[in-house]
Amino acid sequence: MKERSIIFNIEMIHAIFNGRKTQTRRVIQSPAKNMQQHGSEVIRYRAPGDKWYGDYVFSMRNECGTWNDYTHEQFIKKCPHGKVGERLWVRETFSDISLDTVKEEYLRWKPLTYMPPSAPRITLEITDIRVERLYDISESDALAEGFLGCRDAIKNYGDNTSSWAHFNYWWIKNYGEGLWKSNPWVWVMEFRRV
Repeated sequence: MKERSIIFNIEMIHAIFNGRKTQTRRVIQSPAKNMQQHGSEVIRYRAPGDKWYGDYVFSMRNECGTWNDYTHEQFIKKCPHGKVGERLWVRETFSDISLDTVKEEYLRWKPLTYMPPSAPRITLEITDIRVERLYDISESDALAEGFLGCRDAIKNYGDNTSSWAHFNYWWIKNYGEGLWKSNPWVWVMEFRRV
């Protein structure tokens, strides 16, 4: 079974530990310029000016400019973060400490990029993958992302205390308003802690 690393910020790590976070969204990095949805199931990549064709769910140009067509199941297998059943280990800031002696030099925090695969506190198993627009996140999905609706967490949003509003606020704070406004296509990965 293949294992990959994944990064979460400290808020999301706490949500995983508390059992609130069972879903994450990652922006699809695509060579195509546009991705459009027709109905609720048919999604295709296209470059500006190109015409739709075929009965495939996804169409995407490769680096040579040739069209490749994929069914939904084939496209999901292209997810760079893993496949259903595979595991993700969470990279986080860490410190090497000995249980026998705790000396000051061992208490220095190291960047998450140096965390070895043998050291994670959190391992996740992917249980489902799908593709959707960022704005398509539902209230229950925002809750599964680990966001609770609360006035304290989203002070600038007035009386709107939904999990969706909390997710919206967090996304803009972490990734910027421009990415939110572009409503990107995202990989939606559901997982369970193992």
